[in-house]
Amino acid sequence: QNRERQRIKNENMIVKNTSFSTLPYLNDTTSMVPVFVDCAQSEDVRNSQILDAISLLLPSFLEGERAGTSSAKENCSTRTYDSTEQKEEAADVEVFSKNDCSKNDEAGAIWRKKRATVTPLTGGLSNALFIVSRCGNGIIPQDEKTDVPSVVLVRIHFDGQDDLESMFVDRTRDLITLSHLSRCGQGPKFYGRFENGRVEEFYPNVEPLCWNEMAREPNQSDIAKAMAKIHLQLVPTTNTPDAVIVPKQGEIFDKVDTWFKFLEQILSLPESRLEDARLQDLDPLGRKKKEWLWLKKELSGTANRSALKNITRSGSVDPAYLAKLFAREIVFCHMDCQSLNILKSSDGSGIKLIDFEYAAYNPRAVDIANTFCEYCDMNNLRADFVKQYPTAEQQDSFLRVNVCEVDPKLARFLDLHGWEKFLKELREEVGRHSLISHLSWAVWAVIQSMKSPIDFDFVQYAVQRMEGYYIFRNKLWLF
Repeated sequence: QNRERQRIKNENMIVKNTSFSTLPYLNDTTSMVPVFVDCAQSEDVRNSQILDAISLLLPSFLEGERAGTSSAKENCSTRTYDSTEQKEEAADVEVFSKNDCSKNDEAGAIWRKKRATVTPLTGGLSNALFIVSRCGNGIIPQDEKTDVPSVVLVRIHFDGQDDLESMFVDRTRDLITLSHLSRCGQGPKFYGRFENGRVEEFYPNVEPLCWNEMAREPNQSDIAKAMAKIHLQLVPTTNTPDAVIVPKQGEIFDKVDTWFKFLEQILSLPESRLEDARLQDLDPLGRKKKEWLWLKKELSGTANRSALKNITRSGSVDPAYLAKLFAREIVFCHMDCQSLNILKSSDGSGIKLIDFEYAAYNPRAVDIANTFCEYCDMNNLRADFVKQYPTAEQQDSFLRVNVCEVDPKLARFLDLHGWEKFLKELREEVGRHSLISHLSWAVWAVIQSMKSPIDFDFVQYAVQRMEGYYIFRNKLWLF
């Protein structure tokens, strides 16, 4: 019922593309412009290719013109300028508009380079990220409204034919997710894609949280609410948006099975050796795989919304059992809610979640557990899962906010019958599901350590994840 209300709300919120001439590829998952950005080339070549893609996906971005307004030539003749430089810039637009700014010739490349700056953005482990900013505002009054952004984010995917990222991330599914969230206001605007990447909205006046800010208020409550809104989404898994089928089991189980099979293929090659002593200690295809098979058996049971609704109607139910149903319900999950993917507004208006590449339908507890693990300093490889993991009080605060946002009826039921037993069991369920987070990311890191072009100690990340795995395994299971 909650999901149906959210679906209707999403349909009402969906922003149709009424500016086709300026944003011709907005939320379009099926079209692709013929540009390949080669990050191995020089900076000038790479940046030129990025601007080529933008000139096709956002024709007015570099022109600085809004569809429906008078032409650059007409504006130049009637407008006053603050400097000779601004007047020359406007004349540049007038001259080039006769030759079509989207042409990929040398003159077009030179013109585009004068119209925008490309700045690398650090922090991506699955993509190369760039901020592209339009230079100058001489031909557009500062108070004029336009659908065309002045800054965009460009993602270059590391998934060529010989790369592994395409195995980790289903790009078609990723685009469908982004397009859906863009249309209903739960994610950045999706402006379109090129051969090995895409262009999307760049959020201004925001900055990513630090790991130690996630537990602070109001950040923690904002994260809990944002995750709840994602969990209520009915996101299509194919390009047929009306056919939304929620799987009966979490998608993470089949995904990690695939990762193990891929790891087996890699290690079967003659040139593949676990030369790093830390990898040998991890024993990825021995002890780690046995742990995964045991964990799947323990946590593959799921629940559904109708079971939860029927129980709360009866009025007589064990709160611990209710918590287990809530934890194991299959919902749409972010699955990578780490500090760098949580943007805080400078004006205090809340947070935004980004980077939905690993988003999928999974038990709710897996997503919450993964987020709690990110309270620890993992990105800097200094995680302490005993001291940095959220306290029981912090977990309870997060979980109450999340429950109230996801299911107000359940929250009212618990107000009447008590939260204590429910929250205690829910904390333990989240703790158990943290093993899925730790083990899956450990396998991911082992594979990345062999093939990723990014300068990051993936082996140490895997070691760190397995340390967390055994801490929670020994704490929550008796052997």
